[in-house]
Amino acid sequence: MVQEHIKKFGIYLNAKEKKVVRINSPYWFPPEPEWVMLTPEVNMTLLKIRELAGEKKLAKKPDEVTWGSIPVLD
Repeated sequence: MVQEHIKKFGIYLNAKEKKVVRINSPYWFPPEPEWVMLTPEVNMTLLKIRELAGEKKLAKKPDEVTWGSIPVLD
């Protein structure tokens, strides 16, 4: 079970909202298909994230991608 969670850690992109979130705990995992794992590298900078989103053609305007926040769960 722990290994399964670790495989989901990374940076996720919501192209519609132009937001990325860093997931490095099993607290919350972004739902698909709205969120796509961009990279398993949790320490990637926003500049590199934007470059990667552009290279993978996941964002029409990568420079507009910003950090988002994970939801607060009850």
